[in-house]
Amino acid sequence: MQKNVEVGSRLKMHVKIMLKDKSIAQDTKNDNIPIEMMVGDGSFSKGFEKHLLGLSVGEKNVFMLPPEESFGQPNEANIHYIERDKFSKKNNVEIGSIFMFTQPNGQELPGIVREIQEDRVKVDFNHPLCGQDLIFEVEILDIESPVKH
Repeated sequence: MQKNVEVGSRLKMHVKIMLKDKSIAQDTKNDNIPIEMMVGDGSFSKGFEKHLLGLSVGEKNVFMLPPEESFGQPNEANIHYIERDKFSKKNNVEIGSIFMFTQPNGQELPGIVREIQEDRVKVDFNHPLCGQDLIFEVEILDIESPVKH
């Protein structure tokens, strides 16, 4: 019996994310590390998940999502100025450079240098793909149906 994706399904899938010009931002096939998720657990947006519903193993779907249904719009609260002397002298600080910053909880967060001033650096901690219309290509590799109680 063929299984189809439904809310509560556990999935294993490959995902390719492309910008509007078809340049590839991420492709799990390149690393051969499929994504595993449960539909409806909040890991992905409802806009993304609606394009998975009804698919079966081996099926692909290609769809475009606006920022509000993928990584959202840039948030000004995620842009911070950091003192220039907080960057190691050996690090070449340039506009567009990505640095990893350790948060108080110990997790690392990437930040993109947006502007360099004499005594401080403007760092953007928004997701690099936020604010963009994105094309997603998904391929379903495995489906575990939700447990019925």
